[in-house]
Amino acid sequence: MFVFKNRLKYSVNTKTTKNINFLLPHKMHKEKSLSTLTLTSLIVLIPFTAFASFKDVPQNHRQYEPIKNLEEKGIIKGFNNQYFKPEQLITRAELLKMTFNHIGFIPIPRSQLTKFKDVPPDAWFTPYVSKATTLKILDYNQENPLFYPSSPITRLEAVEIIMKLEGIPISYSEKVQKLYFTDVNSNAPYAYIVQAAQISGIFLPNSEKKFLPFKNITRAETAELLLYAQQYKEEIYEPGLNSSLLDNGFSESENKFISNSKFGILLDVWSKINEQYIYKDNLDHNKIVFGAINGMVSSLEDPYSVFDAPQEATKLQDTLEGSYEGIGTVIDKYENDFMILSTLSESPAEKSGLKAGDIIREINDESVKGLMTEELVDKIKGPADTTVKITVEREGKYIIFNIKRAKLTFDTVIRQQNQIDIPSDIGYIAINQFTSNTANEFDKALASVMKMEEKKKGLILDLRNNPGGYLTPTYDMLGHFIENGKPIVKLNINGESIIETSNGKGELNKLPLILLVNKNTASAAEVMAGALQDYKIGELIGEQTYGKGTVQEITTYADDSMLKLSIAQWFTPSNQDINEKGLTPDIIIKTTKEDLIGKSDGQLQKAIDEIQRLIIEK
Repeated sequence: MFVFKNRLKYSVNTKTTKNINFLLPHKMHKEKSLSTLTLTSLIVLIPFTAFASFKDVPQNHRQYEPIKNLEEKGIIKGFNNQYFKPEQLITRAELLKMTFNHIGFIPIPRSQLTKFKDVPPDAWFTPYVSKATTLKILDYNQENPLFYPSSPITRLEAVEIIMKLEGIPISYSEKVQKLYFTDVNSNAPYAYIVQAAQISGIFLPNSEKKFLPFKNITRAETAELLLYAQQYKEEIYEPGLNSSLLDNGFSESENKFISNSKFGILLDVWSKINEQYIYKDNLDHNKIVFGAINGMVSSLEDPYSVFDAPQEATKLQDTLEGSYEGIGTVIDKYENDFMILSTLSESPAEKSGLKAGDIIREINDESVKGLMTEELVDKIKGPADTTVKITVEREGKYIIFNIKRAKLTFDTVIRQQNQIDIPSDIGYIAINQFTSNTANEFDKALASVMKMEEKKKGLILDLRNNPGGYLTPTYDMLGHFIENGKPIVKLNINGESIIETSNGKGELNKLPLILLVNKNTASAAEVMAGALQDYKIGELIGEQTYGKGTVQEITTYADDSMLKLSIAQWFTPSNQDINEKGLTPDIIIKTTKEDLIGKSDGQLQKAIDEIQRLIIEK
């Protein structure tokens, strides 16, 4: 799969048992496609009358009302519950917490890792940094992987973070018009953010009409920004939406939706359901909204564009990070039957006695005949500690297994396999999918393989059954084989051509290389295989690949729901379009039943023979 995380990720390969999307690099999204993250939370609060109780916030303080507003909602408590320190500069970590709490996100304290080196797993602010990173609210720079949690934050960055989390539109424009503020040039790269703040009223005007974008912001000023954001949302989402909203800062595409002649029908249906439906008291309003969104996305008739409610979205996110809840089997279709190809080591499937070659006949006493592979996998997966009943056929006999599911993690990079003995002078690495950690795993595996006692004269990369994943690790891994500055993939986004180039040394571009591929090699895996084949750095052996030539962007919302939307096409460096066609191997070797169940591996054996020939010729 291809996906833009943050606007970077991937697509789902419906033929594989690992459903993953394909992501585009965040830097590209930042430069080319800064669209609004609608993260608005509707929070029901019971108001009560009170005065701000902080000793350092008198009623004549300029930001008294915003501070009191946050205190009444329980969002701030101050220091020792007596002092708010309004003029103290707010830190980056404090601003994240205050804003997330304002939209209703209060995390469960738990240890978790982030990409930032200065964010400890157990710090109080880590959950907020983690969520902001997932939402692509924070930029991550590999060359300087620091968040600076204790540092103050500028007004510009604070405004951008608050607007994105509050769901206030920020429409990207290379040049803006009619700026209220005299200290911001309309050609400045951040002018569009200032313009969005001006349109929505999320700004702190002064007598000199200055925005002061790089001035550090105080705790009181942050409270004021949050109050402005709240007032903006209350006005925009107030019942009785009308055409006057077309002047409130919505993007052109949002205006098209609001002004569409059918928009009134949508509102009327919503109103009638809530006011006249016989069972209106039992309505699940979130379910209705998600249903409407699903209907909108489904109307695209694009199998790779999908909206997932929070629970399903979380499952996908786990899969992208190399974990899921299930029993630990790899399944594919063979001659119209669902066959177990392998079981993960120490998994519930292995411990229960399931074996490669077993044919699945029933799941929970229901026949699997007529199911798609993805549907079958969904029936087997489920919450940890629940049980699934699987009936298999083995050597003509039916056997029933009751298996308790578990939370499973799997390595995305493997350095060995068991079917065939590989000569000691040939390295072997299998890449199962591309998660955020795959590039690091690959670097370690590559260093280990290449530093073994006998010097490696060739390398085999196994991309079979790899459904894809994030593009960023794919780019990083290609840097070992393709020299710096050379194109590795070409993207067409809204008619604009974007070329991603290698940032590596290409130190292995002369090493004899074979890539194993099959019908389930897709998306990001095809990007890697296609680039190496184009440059004749590596030969492809196996079967025609899946043919996933589109890119999906993933947007994660504040409630953890997720939209995967096809936003681009991709092409190999030589402009080859593989969509719905796939890559054609240099040497085609079909998979046999014995290969599937692990009794042999004809493709790997051919790869060994071919790489030995290349070594001799070299």
